[in-house]
Amino acid sequence: TWDMTSDTTQSYYPFLPKDTYGAGKQMGALVQYAHAAEAAAEASDHPFHRHQGKAQAEAAREAVGHMLRMWLAAPGTSKTPSDLSPPKGVTVPPEPYPFYYFAWEPHYRSMLGFPGSYGSTTALNDHHFHYGYFIGSAAWLATKNPAFIEEYGGMIDLLVADVGCTERIQQYLRKSQGDEAPTFPIQRYFDVYEGHPYATGFQVPSLPGPQNEAATEALNSWIGMVLWGRIAGRKEIEEAGIYLLSTHAASIAEYCFNVGADLTVDEAACTVTATPDADGNIGNCRASFVNFSGSVPDAVLSKAKGGTPVSVELSNPG
Repeated sequence: TWDMTSDTTQSYYPFLPKDTYGAGKQMGALVQYAHAAEAAAEASDHPFHRHQGKAQAEAAREAVGHMLRMWLAAPGTSKTPSDLSPPKGVTVPPEPYPFYYFAWEPHYRSMLGFPGSYGSTTALNDHHFHYGYFIGSAAWLATKNPAFIEEYGGMIDLLVADVGCTERIQQYLRKSQGDEAPTFPIQRYFDVYEGHPYATGFQVPSLPGPQNEAATEALNSWIGMVLWGRIAGRKEIEEAGIYLLSTHAASIAEYCFNVGADLTVDEAACTVTATPDADGNIGNCRASFVNFSGSVPDAVLSKAKGGTPVSVELSNPG
């Protein structure tokens, strides 16, 4: 059996993460790197620097496109990097390589990405964190490569529906993919009343209640939905993303940063303090807010915000 986690495999594919979360974060970083490279090229008056910036951005774009195709292509299809040759002494298994793929799980009506992590396949944890990077990266790639929408847009639509389905998105899926299109729960992760999502699936961790420990990674998912809907021409997805983004951002301002200065309620079932939870952790009837990343506020801020573009915005929530 070809083990993608083995040392041999990792030496052959050193740039490929081992799971949906690692792959998503790597694509997200490459997208931001490309933005920076393009901005540097535009700002420079030196021909060499302009060329280098554009070349680096294009290299990042090719890497993101390659990673997306490896994950989104159906199992059993070729996913081999055409420009890679195995090192001496390494026996390459016959194609196809079933390393990375998404599959429909009918019982829980969910798209599962394999390999998963943090309970994403065993407990349906964190899908909006993981898949948001895929959705946003696909939207960015489609701005320069519209053919991607035709090739893999249907798969991205399914990931969107998994983390933020609405009745209108479900109707769009039936229209675009036929009556046999998967049917997803409406807003599986988002609590409309509370105004924020939960990352916990059906396996509740040791913490006393569900939680959403990465506010900006959740926002990153909603931003991805807005961009994908707009660029790919899915109005239903764009509008759902706008709702999720605006509602969640408002709840973060209140619950995590206490912009209204009124979160001092001490009830029998739930204690909410005014201490900002910079990690974006919002618990349901928790003893108190918890910083998953540590107790030093500055360190928590830098870690919790995940390095996404919304990190800057959340630095001034008021």
